[in-house]
Amino acid sequence: MTKLVKKITITRKKQFAGSAIKYFVVWNLQESEFNQNVGLKEKLSLGSKSSFLTESNQVFALTNAKAVTIETIDEKNSFFVVAFTSAGRLFSERIFVDDQDDDALYSVTLKMGVWKNKFIIDKM
Repeated sequence: MTKLVKKITITRKKQFAGSAIKYFVVWNLQESEFNQNVGLKEKLSLGSKSSFLTESNQVFALTNAKAVTIETIDEKNSFFVVAFTSAGRLFSERIFVDDQDDDALYSVTLKMGVWKNKFIIDKM
């Protein structure tokens, strides 16, 4: 029995406010594993110095108004989005991809607040 390839597409909605903030989709990793691999120095450099961010096959840059498509044959998949801001790292909640979805679409927006920013991830 051959496994079917699933395509998971995550789109960053176009926003003027915060458009320069770097987002990364982190695929099938825990937040603690991500932090361990990236290191604490990234809080100050806003994600520009870590080779893990550019070389890992589990981390994908997500620029303004663009999409990332991930092909997988794994049964269980999850992701979260992280942004490097001047206030530090901002993490989304962990999203678990439904096992039944062959192709799944998600959209990501950053809700900018006076006191706190928050990611909104919607399944489309």
